[in-house]
Amino acid sequence: MKEKEMNGKYCMFMFMLLEEGKRRSEVAEILFSVYQMNVAHLSEYFEFQIKEGKMRNVDPRSAALTLISYFAHIYLLNGILGERFLCDMEAESEGFIDIFANGILIKNEAKLGE
Repeated sequence: MKEKEMNGKYCMFMFMLLEEGKRRSEVAEILFSVYQMNVAHLSEYFEFQIKEGKMRNVDPRSAALTLISYFAHIYLLNGILGERFLCDMEAESEGFIDIFANGILIKNEAKLGE
């Protein structure tokens, strides 16, 4: 099976799980525990990076949720809508990582009035 076809089927499966989670609490609980575990591990990693001075002092959980949410959302949309939505998933991901890591604001070398 082609990778693209497999990704589409995986996305549809995930979409079905999310829909089923709305109706069945046991499915929702499993999905919750998987996401919670991923958020917890990524939060710990971000917390470590902050302590090491390699990352700005932000809420590690918010950063983890932002990262996971972006990739989960884009992956599902791409699987459902296909290439009409994202032509180049790798380029889109690199763009997000750049914005996530560097922000959207221009960093001034010196603040005004200094």
